Amino acid sequence: VYAEDGWQLSYISQCRRIYVLWISALRTAVCTILGIYGTQFLLNTASLGDLLLNCVALEVVLNIDEIVFSAFSPNCMVKLLANMAPITRRQFASWRGLDLMSAFWAVLLPTMVFCAGSQIVAPLVRTIVESRDELCGGDQRFVYAQDGLGIIFTHDLEKDKRKVFGSQFDPSQSFSVAMQERIRGTRDSGNAPMSIEFLSLSKFQHVLGYSIPEATQMYQTLDEGTCHDILGRLPNIGRWLSNGGAGKDMNCHSVKNLCFSSVLVRAICPITCGCGDPISDLFVSGIYEGCPM
Repeated sequence: VYAEDGWQLSYISQCRRIYVLWISALRTAVCTILGIYGTQFLLNTASLGDLLLNCVALEVVLNIDEIVFSAFSPNCMVKLLANMAPITRRQFASWRGLDLMSAFWAVLLPTMVFCAGSQIVAPLVRTIVESRDELCGGDQRFVYAQDGLGIIFTHDLEKDKRKVFGSQFDPSQSFSVAMQERIRGTRDSGNAPMSIEFLSLSKFQHVLGYSIPEATQMYQTLDEGTCHDILGRLPNIGRWLSNGGAGKDMNCHSVKNLCFSSVLVRAICPITCGCGDPISDLFVSGIYEGCPM
């Protein structure tokens, strides 16, 4: 009805009441879920820039219903709701000026902060501290790097490996020969499960300049090919993918599910991943995504 202060809502049928209650319950459930997972989403963001972007994204998700209403509702309906007088509601019980809703939020918010801190932040802090102690608490006399495909290479700065291994490794050998020995597994270099060690700093530095296409071509050359599935013939790469497991038992079909997420898998399993398929998305842009030329 229309009153002196604008349009007022005077009556709602029983069906509409049930509908409004159902929508309110649905919105409450959505807000609760977004509150839980949104908090975890933001707390797992390390970069300040990413944190701001994620906050904006979460705000868009929370207000998406109002955006949809403003975009698709008739203009007359939008104006009617904008000019409608506020709906009066019952006052919450109060005690000496403190109402029930204020007391509820005063208890809920500290509880939520405590739960988030103890259940989410504390484990993250422990993981960061353990990672720091693992990386910086022991032997720090080494360097590491990743090539274009994400494989980790290391070099010990302190020990003279040539004295330890005698003539087993020739310091004057070429970079390609050194890669053959470590990737194909022709010699035991004492590598850790998740890294490949170079005994020469110059060969280690050689890895740093490899882009994705260059690294892909280099790994394909190790098997004397240009575009072949080579995982089964590179035991140390298989061992790296299996985190120290039996690399010789791995083949491209066992990692096919990683084709769309791993540059390394596309580089060593181009046929299985469909790099040569004309209708594949990788056929055009694959050279910069791990597919051989």
